[in-house]
Amino acid sequence: MSARSSPYEAAGHLISGLLILGACEAAHDGRWLINRDWPPSRISLYMTMAYSIGQVVAALSRILVEQTFVRKCLRMPQDILLTSALSRSWRHVLFSAYFQPLADADRLRILQEAARDGVSSSDYEIFDHACAVVEREETAQRRVDLFRQVADLCRNLCLGLLIVAAILISGMLWHSVSSTWGKSDWRKLGYCTLALLEAAGMLYRYLRFSRRHAVEVLTRFAAADGLFPPA
Repeated sequence: MSARSSPYEAAGHLISGLLILGACEAAHDGRWLINRDWPPSRISLYMTMAYSIGQVVAALSRILVEQTFVRKCLRMPQDILLTSALSRSWRHVLFSAYFQPLADADRLRILQEAARDGVSSSDYEIFDHACAVVEREETAQRRVDLFRQVADLCRNLCLGLLIVAAILISGMLWHSVSSTWGKSDWRKLGYCTLALLEAAGMLYRYLRFSRRHAVEVLTRFAAADGLFPPA
């Protein structure tokens, strides 16, 4: 189920873009953002630049974070939720909450509902069918979309903050070529550390809301015929 355009999406684009523009200035000790007047034309220019950069970050985060890291390294939430037994690994230690499957009774009810609708036992086919069913009810769809939108916001900010850290590191390396380590480099190191910590926090939030979105879809799908109330 794809989330509609929302304030969360616009906010994510702007915040990511502004952070990256600010990192470019901080990394190379620029002065194009501070110590200058801000007429409406300049505000419009930089907001447009920030939004455009944020759109690129959003597209990249979908490929790198969702489709590459989560899908190939961790597994998608619907796959985990509908699996009865999961083998233990380092992933379960780092992301224990994300790897919690549904209760056996709930999982069986969802599978029974899918089988009654003629859907195969493939986790992805069941989830796609569940999304189509939930879309028929406007109130349920709004709640489900909210979790997806917040998850996307966290995903975009996660990659945006990683890009910020990379820009700051490049600034420190560039500065070290021509001069010794100074106060500005310590400041960049602090910003870089903070960006990496925030990126890790956004990754965990993304996984949390992505899982919550899948739970909401599946439980509301099973509840469509009154099997059990949604979580």
